[in-house]
Amino acid sequence: MARARGRRLPAGVGAAALILAAAAPACLAAAARAAEPTPLGAPLPPGETVRIVCQTGEHMDTDSEYVRETYSYDLRLPGDYAAHERRYPAMFLAAPDGDAEMGAMAGPLTRDRWIVAMLVESRNGTPDWLPNFECAYDDLLARTRAHPGALFCSGLSGAARVCSAYPALRPGFRGMILQSAGPWGGRGFMTPGNGNMVVFGTFGTLDFNFHHAMRMRLFLPGRVARSIEIFDGGHEWAPPDAFERALDWVLEKALAARPFDPALSDVYRWRLANRIAAWERLESGIERHAENAALQALAVQWGVAEPGGAAARALAAMAEAAEAYAAGPEFAAEHAAWRAWSEARARDDASRGRDLADIAAAYAAAAETHPETVFGARAAARGKTVRWETGAYP
Repeated sequence: MARARGRRLPAGVGAAALILAAAAPACLAAAARAAEPTPLGAPLPPGETVRIVCQTGEHMDTDSEYVRETYSYDLRLPGDYAAHERRYPAMFLAAPDGDAEMGAMAGPLTRDRWIVAMLVESRNGTPDWLPNFECAYDDLLARTRAHPGALFCSGLSGAARVCSAYPALRPGFRGMILQSAGPWGGRGFMTPGNGNMVVFGTFGTLDFNFHHAMRMRLFLPGRVARSIEIFDGGHEWAPPDAFERALDWVLEKALAARPFDPALSDVYRWRLANRIAAWERLESGIERHAENAALQALAVQWGVAEPGGAAARALAAMAEAAEAYAAGPEFAAEHAAWRAWSEARARDDASRGRDLADIAAAYAAAAETHPETVFGARAAARGKTVRWETGAYP
């Protein structure tokens, strides 16, 4: 059976890691050496995916009997990576069958200029998830300008469970999107540096892990922000629109809702620029109005919209458009719907799962009271997923 090397596995992780190691075939101990490690100075074309082979080291948390000499991950850098020297947030992805890909997550991850690390050997039923992650983590921070304090992860099923262990193994994680499985219990969130984690879970209505959704609401420590979205499906990756909502929520709670940290200035600029671009894609006046209010506040909170710069000019134009919209005939009704939606969403975000029926009713009331409005429709959609979360189906 595997035993920790170098340091103990964090609470809530060790037992599960040992179970996986014990279940692995003995032949893994003699796994053949992979390709030679990728030199740190190897070219990394922005906007393309490159296979990186990394060397394991004495820092690994699993016994050498089960650790290969090399592991690998697929690395994708943002398209504008070579244009400046800023640091970027990074997303680690794991899949239950290994060879993780962006798949349905590709849209926002590529558009919003993430560094993405897709683990190759990490798969269910073997202990490789642990050294593959640690090897990729250490290599990524040495090889790229991934911000060491702005790391995120996502995985499906068993890979979601191992993803939940990453923040207890390496520092710098702020949020996770767990798809079709809950975390390995709540103890891992009690470790130092892991208490401010934000967690979003996605589940299909017919997912055999559906009960994990309520466990996430109920049993994560109170200070851990959490949310759930239920979609019409099974045990599978979330649809693109659901993943994008999850990602946006995680970033909101991990960045905007946390105290200002000057070390994150590059990440704040990245997030503000992405949200300004998203504002331009919005089609309704009330959504633009609501987003303008949020972004004006963030620009002040983060102090990253330098006078005369592109962000400051964009924010000035947004404020002007919002003022013009507020003088229009549809503003009053749409604004009232926005307020009703916001109140229900705040209750939703604070819920620990025991009042979900009441929250679903609040969303339904917002939708019924404000028909034919943008946020009334949004309340109806969100109310449906909360109602499904309670186990009530049409």
